[in-house]
Amino acid sequence: MLGGDVRRPQSANHSPSGSLAASAEKSPASRIASAASAIALTATQVRLPPTLTRRAPAATISASESPGSASTFTGFDTASHTARILGGAEPGRIEGIGEMGRSLYDGALRILEDCPANCDRSCYRCLRRFGNRFEHELLDRHVGATLLRYLLFGDDPGLTPERVSQAEDRLFHDVLRLGMEGVRVDRRAPFDVPGIGRIEAPILVRSGSRELIVAIHGPLTPGYLGTSELRDAAEYGSTRVVPIDELLVSRNLPQATLMVRNALN
Repeated sequence: MLGGDVRRPQSANHSPSGSLAASAEKSPASRIASAASAIALTATQVRLPPTLTRRAPAATISASESPGSASTFTGFDTASHTARILGGAEPGRIEGIGEMGRSLYDGALRILEDCPANCDRSCYRCLRRFGNRFEHELLDRHVGATLLRYLLFGDDPGLTPERVSQAEDRLFHDVLRLGMEGVRVDRRAPFDVPGIGRIEAPILVRSGSRELIVAIHGPLTPGYLGTSELRDAAEYGSTRVVPIDELLVSRNLPQATLMVRNALN
């Protein structure tokens, strides 16, 4: 046994400062931080209905509204969206959410977008806490912010061009790493799609007479590619377009690469 005084940590309820810790857990700042983490976690599991990926919400949450109000989002009410985001059966899973209303969302959005460390997905400066340690790898502040901005302001729920490009680069280099015999892999390749015209293929894979266009889509908008040209090519073109989830690239790159390989075969 190592030397030194090793003691079992005391719970907040039994520590000398237990009352302070308990009150801190119920403070507005703590509730906002909990909401930000819950949104970042659940956003990676939410898939927007097709109607929501094609147009902005019919209404937004106003400053005077609380979760569960009658405002609608293209046929889906605020309460159901809030419940899905927070991962509970109904709004109010986080104590105090009702009386805080819009301020909770605004505070959560600041946490999601303004990490002091400017981390890629989550860290102890923004979302990670000891209490959510088993979910650290699932937290994604960018996806959470995208979903929240969509619900609040009707912003595009797709990925930013920068994140699309980063995911394409990672996938491109990993497909190249396979060194598949007789396979050519090009990045940002001009490509003529019959009936549509020339487009830029994010990743173009060729093997003999077989050709694949590989493109990244956002976690919230499965299959909805970032440009109208790619969407047209996927829907109307004769060349197969393989959509890959950005979240899969970031969490399980070998699996994303395997999807490309299997599509070619």
